[in-house]
Amino acid sequence: MSRFSEWYGTPRRAGTGGMPESPALAEMPAVRAFLEANHGCEFRSGIYRVHDSRSASVVDSVIQMHPRWSGRVLPFAFDWLGRQFALDVSAGFDEGEAEVLIFEPGTGEVLEVPCVFADFHDGELVDEADAALAESFFEE
Repeated sequence: MSRFSEWYGTPRRAGTGGMPESPALAEMPAVRAFLEANHGCEFRSGIYRVHDSRSASVVDSVIQMHPRWSGRVLPFAFDWLGRQFALDVSAGFDEGEAEVLIFEPGTGEVLEVPCVFADFHDGELVDEADAALAESFFEE
């Protein structure tokens, strides 16, 4: 995920919890490596933040409000607007990765992003940063 690293720069550790754990991470080595390196870190002054074990456990209550997704997802990050990013670990894996979901607290919707973890970071969060993270509003 080199494009993500170039675009978002050096992360700042903000969380104090450990890495979120899930049996699904055994089948997703790239996701596991990213979480090991960045759990609890924020990027670009907090526009995007990777969950640590403490923040990931809190988001479980948000996910439980959506029975379809309960027990099926692995939360991995959140943005400055409170949107939660998770992986659908029940749908199988494409090259060791699951598809990305966005839990939108403002509308109560769950958006299915048609890409896997690495493509989300190197594509959507870089090429579509305004759509993905409302970057222009964050910078105001």
